[in-house]
Amino acid sequence: MQSLRAWAGRDGAEAKRLISLGFPVFAALASNRGLSTISLSFVGKIGSSELAAAGLATSLANVTGDSVLVGISSAMQTLCGQAFGAKALKEVGNWWQRAVLILWMTCIPISLLWWFMEPLLLLIGQEPDVAHMTNMFLRCRIPGIFAYALFQGTQAYLQSQGIVYPSMISSIAVCLIHPLYTWGLTYHTSLSYTGAAFAYSISNTLQAALLLIIVYVAGYQRSTFDGVSGEAFKGWWTFFKLGLPSLLMLGEWWASEIVTIAAGKLPQPQESLAAMSIFQQTNALSFMLPLGLSIAVGIRVANELGAGQAARAKHAALVAMEMSFVLAATLGSTIFLARGQVGRVFTGDSELLKVTARVMILMAGYIGCDGLQTVLGGILRGTGRQATAVPVIFFSYFVLALPASYLFAFVLHWGVIGLSAGMFLGTICNSIIYAILCIRTDWQKGVEEALERTGKSKEEQKALLDSNDEENAHSEDA
Repeated sequence: MQSLRAWAGRDGAEAKRLISLGFPVFAALASNRGLSTISLSFVGKIGSSELAAAGLATSLANVTGDSVLVGISSAMQTLCGQAFGAKALKEVGNWWQRAVLILWMTCIPISLLWWFMEPLLLLIGQEPDVAHMTNMFLRCRIPGIFAYALFQGTQAYLQSQGIVYPSMISSIAVCLIHPLYTWGLTYHTSLSYTGAAFAYSISNTLQAALLLIIVYVAGYQRSTFDGVSGEAFKGWWTFFKLGLPSLLMLGEWWASEIVTIAAGKLPQPQESLAAMSIFQQTNALSFMLPLGLSIAVGIRVANELGAGQAARAKHAALVAMEMSFVLAATLGSTIFLARGQVGRVFTGDSELLKVTARVMILMAGYIGCDGLQTVLGGILRGTGRQATAVPVIFFSYFVLALPASYLFAFVLHWGVIGLSAGMFLGTICNSIIYAILCIRTDWQKGVEEALERTGKSKEEQKALLDSNDEENAHSEDA
């Protein structure tokens, strides 16, 4: 009985750590995602055509821009997290400046692609009016992409050290004022629906500026960053070895946005595209809680592996898996019960509301599985096994989900329901394989790989592990 209480106590303590990290991360993520949701809700009141174009533009921005920056910056979870755990503090700051520079360089091709998107949309068969309106919306998003890159790099740098409140504060503050200038630019200028895109760029810039101000005033950078230096140009290969697989781990995000774009090829394309855009926005908002837990467990696992604590890293992973099941059940039930009301946030069109309500039934199951695989993905990132996850993502979504979506939607004529069902199938597959990979993790090997990444000598590694063995022995005796 005493050992059972001790086990429950350890689980409870770890759950509190994960919540203390995960909830501020969730609040920041939800606020950030809220920017696009608010923008689309304003556009939706103008008309279905504008909502379809803005929804498609948002999906394209996610696939070709936002997801790329988020994916590449996810390497920081491993590199900074393990360096911080190993107390290699200056290396944490070095990874920050490298990440921001790499992310800014990545923004250049993204901006060019967004500027010339219309011919590509026409090439894949989008209606000319929708293609033109979508391109105009994307062009208005370009000014904010560089600020978003700075925000992502800085946020990842802070989160890897367990500093999660600055990005939460900056994100919530900007989200609260975002409706004011979105309303003004959308309804009270000649910009019309593109005013929402300009407002988004303004919010990206304010968010990054406010985060940097908080970092400077609070002095969060003092122990890890001595200023911009030549170190920014070193270690790029190590960064890309984790950054590119981290980017490819977001294959589900890309697949889901491809499905949204495919909705424009269904009968009644504007209604289908609008319904799928609502599906994706709801999915993205619901996804924020498990994503917060995913980032939290990635931080915990990376920090403990960097500190040479294999058992603690494993325990953090197991507790996060337990919590993910609770989250999955809660989110799925909530979406199912509210299925008839979700669409009203975006539109008043009665036919569109009927389609959306049917799609939300599938969303209830989808978001549960998606939340589980998201948390499991955080464990894999914490251990630095992004490359192992890439084939799983490719098979689940590009071999299974997308062909199934095409079959259900276009061959069996299930429409938007078919597109959603195909993605649900891929997510189930991904969750199962991720769970197997996490359960079979070699945690001691994870410690060895983490210490190698931090640049510690063999003698330093041995001294750290010996010290941990003594500490753990004393803890067990106590």
